[in-house]
Amino acid sequence: MTKKELQHTEEAQMRPTNGNPTRYVVTPKVDVFENADEYLLLADLPGVDKDALDLSWARGELTIEGHVGDRYYRRAFTMPDGIDAANIAADLAAGVLTLHLPKSPEVKPRKIQVHAA
Repeated sequence: MTKKELQHTEEAQMRPTNGNPTRYVVTPKVDVFENADEYLLLADLPGVDKDALDLSWARGELTIEGHVGDRYYRRAFTMPDGIDAANIAADLAAGVLTLHLPKSPEVKPRKIQVHAA
């Protein structure tokens, strides 16, 4: 996606924050993938650096907040049960936030062996 296309997409998602018409909330685009071991979440946060980023986890809800200039990014997700919250990992590079949300061992699929009698 070009910078111009990204800016157009952001502008379509922007809305003024309550009480501050010069500050805008942008809902970042997010891709979520699942495999046997984890959920992988990729969020577009162009221009946001790690010091302007706040990630939180409470009662199964993941919240992403960040800001750059007059843009305030915010998105929240209710995640399924079985996330190993103590081992959530996040990386931010080139405007993309990558979150690894590992599954707890009790919810991971496991192979059941069949024994012949």
